[in-house]
Amino acid sequence: MSVNNIMEAVVNPSGRFRTLDGIFVLRNAAGDPIVTSTACNSINIDVMLNGRRYTLIFPGNLTENSERKMRLKTLASLTLGSLAASTYLEKEIYLFDMAGRGAWYDAVLQEAPEGRPIHEFAASCVITDNVAPLKLLQENFAALAVELHEARILHHNINQESIIVTNDMRSVLVGNHRVHIAEGDESTDVDNIGLALTGVMIYLATCRSDIFTALHTHCALCTLVGFRSVAPTLVEIAKRHDIAPLGELATLLFECRGVLKGRVRLNELLGQLAHIFKPEALAHFTLPAPEATAPVKAVNADCGHKYPVSDMLRCVMRGGKWLYLALGGYQAFDGEFDYAEDFSEGRAVVGLGNEFGLIDREGNIVMPIAFEEIRWFGVEGVAVASQDGKSTLYNRLGKRLTVKEWNWLGDLEDGMIAAELDGRFGYITPAGEEAVPFCFDNAYDFRHGRAIVVLTGKELVIDHCGEIVHT
Repeated sequence: MSVNNIMEAVVNPSGRFRTLDGIFVLRNAAGDPIVTSTACNSINIDVMLNGRRYTLIFPGNLTENSERKMRLKTLASLTLGSLAASTYLEKEIYLFDMAGRGAWYDAVLQEAPEGRPIHEFAASCVITDNVAPLKLLQENFAALAVELHEARILHHNINQESIIVTNDMRSVLVGNHRVHIAEGDESTDVDNIGLALTGVMIYLATCRSDIFTALHTHCALCTLVGFRSVAPTLVEIAKRHDIAPLGELATLLFECRGVLKGRVRLNELLGQLAHIFKPEALAHFTLPAPEATAPVKAVNADCGHKYPVSDMLRCVMRGGKWLYLALGGYQAFDGEFDYAEDFSEGRAVVGLGNEFGLIDREGNIVMPIAFEEIRWFGVEGVAVASQDGKSTLYNRLGKRLTVKEWNWLGDLEDGMIAAELDGRFGYITPAGEEAVPFCFDNAYDFRHGRAIVVLTGKELVIDHCGEIVHT
């Protein structure tokens, strides 16, 4: 099942849907359908139905009793106020493969709540000097964190874009394609860090609009890397003015290094922070000098280059083009792009037309803007690049790590990359070495030391050694 085959059916839906009558696809300013793909191999399309906006999710050709199908059905059965409602539609759309064979496929219809991402909502309240909605938002957000934990929801994608503040002031999570129910009192580092950062962001928006604006402008409140530069100052202010929850949250985020456990305590801190209003405590807050002015040794010591710990440049759109701004609001370097991502560990993916490349913080081209796709994994210092149906690996200097090429490469997760070679799937290391033999019909990204693979039509769970741990 390809994007082209799906779009051919969705854009021209006559006779293709079993129950969704009158659906039509939403398009961006360029007139292209709004389509995204995910690490779970799902294809998501923004659509309208009966005057309401939805995301139509195609999770792939799922076997009847597969774990992923059961998980999606369970998600659709939940009635949590903190999750966008979804409906699982069995054998909903009739698709043709490349050989012209037709079959019915499942789909998920997820509501797209009317509202704004939580950071945009907070910024709009700051601009209009409207504190009351922010106080209510603090309480609603703390309740969202508790509800997710009590329902044992693992979202895997909590951030300030996936939390929507609806028109009736509810906090709702979207992007739920990876949600599943935990077996015990579990939580994920991504979710915990996203909740902690968002809690601090709302508190600062409520208490000091000017400080929120300064930090929000260069992403110090939405990324862990950016937050680390201001965390010590926040810890000191919290200690001086007895704002214990703020101090503890800032300390947790500063010290976590991407691993943040203890959801029960985190929820307690968010609840406490929602009931503390001390704008006077931040009266003498001053923005610390950005770490971007103090180069340090690169994480990859052999790369021969130094770059700042904090990626404080921010990409913004002006006149239909993306460019990068420094802390002072001026353009960091010459160069405008049709596509741009935030910097991670000194590198960012940019695009011109339908071609993509990699740049450094000075705007220098590290990998030529000539690839069909580039995904940059900053912490590991590895880029996955695709061209002419082949994918391979590059380092942060733009040099190929291996002469090998694969038909497809997944995301770098848990130190492993799912890969396809000649129709068979397996796993490789970030250096391009085979880690798990290419013996599967399909393979998904690793999560928490486990990955789902498909062998002879049956889904299995394997560990990093390729050993089957669950059937």
